[in-house]
Amino acid sequence: MSCYRRQKVLRIAADRVGVHGRAAYEQFEAEHPGALEFAAGHLSYSLASTGDRLYFDYWLYDRDMPGLCALDAYAWSRVLTSMERRKYAAAFRRLFPNVDMDDVRYCEYVWYDGIEAPECLERDRGDADEL
Repeated sequence: MSCYRRQKVLRIAADRVGVHGRAAYEQFEAEHPGALEFAAGHLSYSLASTGDRLYFDYWLYDRDMPGLCALDAYAWSRVLTSMERRKYAAAFRRLFPNVDMDDVRYCEYVWYDGIEAPECLERDRGDADEL
């Protein structure tokens, strides 16, 4: 079902932690099974891609936001506060021992998730109406 989503993540460019390109990411993922999953509020990472650059996201918050409209969509980021750097350093160092927490950014965004029912479900629903 389509809806607006709100997400907050701590993001670092993959090349800042020595992961350059998709092949390196796939090797990293094989070496850390289960660590790179979509799981808000957990010690998990996911891979985001913006243009040609890859990023690791540490998910803080991910929710459906019913009632939002296109005017509510936004994206912004900021540097981490010193308290946030200390709080999340251990989580990042678990996978990236030499991470510089100054490279990590707090990102928040709202966007429209346009996921609709697959065509086969639409077709089956239409067939049922004809009976």
